[in-house]
Amino acid sequence: MYDFKNLDAEQPKIMEEYFNLRPSKMCEGRYINQLIWANYSNTKYSINGRYMLLKMYAFGKHLAQMPKCRLEDSVEAFLDIEKYFNEELNQKLIIYCADKEFVEQIREFEDRYEITQMVDSFDYIYSGEGLRTLKGKTYHKKKNHLNSFLKEYEGRYKYKILTCDDRDEIVEFLDKWNQEKDSDDKQNRLENEKIGINVILDNCPRLNKQIAGVYVDDVLEAFTIGSYSEELNLANIHIEKANPEIRGLYNYINQQFLANAYPDVEYVNREDDMGLEGLRKAKLAYRPIEMVEKYKIIQK
Repeated sequence: MYDFKNLDAEQPKIMEEYFNLRPSKMCEGRYINQLIWANYSNTKYSINGRYMLLKMYAFGKHLAQMPKCRLEDSVEAFLDIEKYFNEELNQKLIIYCADKEFVEQIREFEDRYEITQMVDSFDYIYSGEGLRTLKGKTYHKKKNHLNSFLKEYEGRYKYKILTCDDRDEIVEFLDKWNQEKDSDDKQNRLENEKIGINVILDNCPRLNKQIAGVYVDDVLEAFTIGSYSEELNLANIHIEKANPEIRGLYNYINQQFLANAYPDVEYVNREDDMGLEGLRKAKLAYRPIEMVEKYKIIQK
């Protein structure tokens, strides 16, 4: 019997335990990321012994995520979620966002599965030192934007660690940011992202995350949410929003958040671009050192 429950913030310690069974560089390997998008994907989980199964309902059909398990348990967990889809849901198994390591573990079943890359979902990995210092020709334009902000707003800005007490200001800023955003997003992801951010803010004392913001003239004009994978020495930047009218503000909060919250982190995952051209250009401009490949696995 499979007992699937809504993925929520009720048991963060248990969730983190299963998500950390095999640390993955991809953003879906972080509990905070899953929590933010749980409403959008209608994500549910079932803990079966040594691993966690995850399923979603999106695009009008049931989908699975890569099980959260140790590498050596990948095949058993894969066959388990396959059985659930075939026998309980009476449909073929579809897994979204599997990483390369998991795909290699289930290659023996390739004759009855189609495995394809999800290029729009590849994550961007950056050098932590590079983003903290912005040294060299690689970051020349970014450094110019940053210096412009520091000069124009000298004495008027303040970087601050945010807490639950700052919730109202964050929500007010987010509402304004969403209203003014000229987005090419066709799937209403911004509204669902907002719901997920509110879940984080409602449960922030219990969650393993960092939140920070930047005030300009005593008004919150940027905020960000991140989490840390100790095993990979990798910071995940789940949310980063800034007033686009303030030149260099994105560059400032990006740099300051890493310098203050994750001063020794080696790698930074700034997640995928969702297939949005503007977001892709912005992420490529920071010169990623690696792209985390993700795969879709579809039963034939």
